[in-house]
Amino acid sequence: MDQSKTKAAFQMQVFKVPPDLNRTALYPPEKFKVEGVLNPEYKCRQPIRVDPAQFPDPSGIQSTSLAIASWQIICNITRAKTRKPKCCVSFSAYYNESVIPCRTCACGCTDTKKCNPKAPAILLPPETLLVPFENRTKKAIAWASIKHHHVPKPLPCGNNCPVSVNWHVLSDYKDGWTARMTLFNWANMNFEDWFAAVQLKKASPGYENAYSFNGTKLPMLEDIIFLQGLRGLTFLVAETNGSSPKAPRVPGKQQSVISFKKKRTPDIEVAKRDGFPSRVFFNGEECSLPTQLPVSHGNSHHGNLHEAFWELTGFRFHRNSEVKRHEAFWELTGFSPMMGDLLGSSHLSSRKCLKIFAAVTGIFFIITLVVLVVLFVTILKPKDPSVFTEPVSLEGFEFVGFPVIKLNISIRILVTVKNPNYGGFKYENSTAHISYHGNVVAEAPIKDDTVPARSTHNMTTVLSILADKLVTDSHFLGELVVGVLNFTSETTLHGKVNLWKIFKMKATSYTDCNISITIGTQSADSVCKSRVKLNKYL
Repeated sequence: MDQSKTKAAFQMQVFKVPPDLNRTALYPPEKFKVEGVLNPEYKCRQPIRVDPAQFPDPSGIQSTSLAIASWQIICNITRAKTRKPKCCVSFSAYYNESVIPCRTCACGCTDTKKCNPKAPAILLPPETLLVPFENRTKKAIAWASIKHHHVPKPLPCGNNCPVSVNWHVLSDYKDGWTARMTLFNWANMNFEDWFAAVQLKKASPGYENAYSFNGTKLPMLEDIIFLQGLRGLTFLVAETNGSSPKAPRVPGKQQSVISFKKKRTPDIEVAKRDGFPSRVFFNGEECSLPTQLPVSHGNSHHGNLHEAFWELTGFRFHRNSEVKRHEAFWELTGFSPMMGDLLGSSHLSSRKCLKIFAAVTGIFFIITLVVLVVLFVTILKPKDPSVFTEPVSLEGFEFVGFPVIKLNISIRILVTVKNPNYGGFKYENSTAHISYHGNVVAEAPIKDDTVPARSTHNMTTVLSILADKLVTDSHFLGELVVGVLNFTSETTLHGKVNLWKIFKMKATSYTDCNISITIGTQSADSVCKSRVKLNKYL
């Protein structure tokens, strides 16, 4: 934190009342109390008379003046047992469509007549994180109906927190993983020079970078990552009105992608617990955490494919012994070398032996084919590659309103391609398009590449928005007054899923994002949806 901002000064005028009107009768104010919207509570002692404070001459002359009298009041941070938090955290992940919201009554509940303060919070769709709690009810109930979740009656109360934090596990690949941290300000006041901290007990040694925050791993506390806004982005604005009277209010928000490497944490299990913080702080206040984590449905580990093949057929060959292999073959066919002698002594014709051998071989290949089909429709079944496109930082922002409107915006976007298949996913050259109310204002090329089996590939590119198409749009002046420019991005990747160079399938991925650029804070936020279409085999 900035040590130059650890002091605050204010001036107070204190009047005298009879009989203490004498100039030497000085009594300082008592019962000092330090409190704020979101900070720890302080308990202050009684004022103590100390030596008069010295003040340097404001003109720069090397002289000082003394105060008439000085008192010292010492205040210490206290933690009340019944005190409620003032911020809360929600969890989400790329492998689960639902968001685990903040806990019910995380920051206290004053009115519980129409809601249940003890019921667990309902799982939410991701887009509801951007709207106030009172506007989430219909979408939450509809989402519970789609996902077959239980809906308590009456519905759970809200969290009632002025600040909420969303921790989203964005990707998990062989060499590392990424998370996205988003701050939401639901209060009516701004947070200037905000700061936050997360405790990641097992993952913090692998911390690499925070792209839109100023992140530092504390040297004395190795499991704590300290986060602040970058220069010019230290202002978390208050909640504002929507674009229309009926639209929900819009929270102030800032977000950043945070990357980690697995070199120093090879045994980390991101999806189970290690990828989520055990403690989160905002402006010195510890936030309430959810009691559960997003559940992963696709992290089952399969053994060696050859071992699975022999287990499914019911046979197991000993690879290191050729003698054992031949013995297993004879046991499989139901014959043995000794039985061959018996056949010879019985004068069976060679034609009959060939027929028996051909039948056994045919049965063996049929079983092999069945096993391959079973494997292909279960373990080896081609799965949809996932593509996520989102802005990670605002590289350049220039706005001049007079005498001529001039606007230059450059956005660095992160494209993440996740391949869940046992074969590689090779995609062709493509282009990311950013539109402003239907008009394309920016394009960025995406170079062709290959994503290895069951891994994730990250790539970044910079988009420069064409200002002439932007300022001539009829929506520009209206959104300029509101202070938020709304864009949409479209990215299409054409590629092939290649399984053992035998099975090939065409795959086309479509990603649509809603991007909001806040002019005041010069920050970019996004909400993306991705869909994949698998075509016929090649």
